[in-house]
Amino acid sequence: MSGILLFCTAQMPASVVNRLMTDCTIPSLASNIFSLVRDPDQSTLDNPNSDPPIEDFQTGFKGYSDTDLRQYAKQRTTDLRRQRNHSLVAEWIAVLDQRSVEEGNVVMHHFMEKSAWEDMLQDAEQEVCIPGQAEVNEAEDSIWWKWRVPFVSAFQLWNSVESLEWAGLELYSRPEYLGEDGIVQTHIPDQIVGGDLVDPKHVL
Repeated sequence: MSGILLFCTAQMPASVVNRLMTDCTIPSLASNIFSLVRDPDQSTLDNPNSDPPIEDFQTGFKGYSDTDLRQYAKQRTTDLRRQRNHSLVAEWIAVLDQRSVEEGNVVMHHFMEKSAWEDMLQDAEQEVCIPGQAEVNEAEDSIWWKWRVPFVSAFQLWNSVESLEWAGLELYSRPEYLGEDGIVQTHIPDQIVGGDLVDPKHVL
């Protein structure tokens, strides 16, 4: 299973990190997919994940931008490709920020090449569009999506996008499931994926 690099852009109580790593495993068959990076100079990354309990630490990523974190993840995972038996990826990162402390949510970032996304939709005979909160860079042929989700739904989001591809990504990116507070109301797509709710758009 792949591991996702986890960053803290605000000083984070270890209890919040531990809660993420335990709450994300609550759904059936879910597991902890997060590898905590405490500092940019951290020599060794936990592969594929960090085992709680995590002890208190000083984050070295306070104030880092999304771009900074994505570039860091790309560089570190590129370096790791020279080694065997590593499972950490650059296509996903996770971020705990000040809102995470207060609200118990995590921001999940996902990357795809724009051309690959378009090819996937064309192969599925779907309209070519880019759903949800996405940052598109035509020059770099890139799309980055972001979702702020409750801790308990972090694995579910990741697993649905990885396994259901465009359909899972579209489902969790629907504007009708995005709350006014910017948090995805994941209980709805979670239940659709689980078969407990009928998908009103009949995509799944």
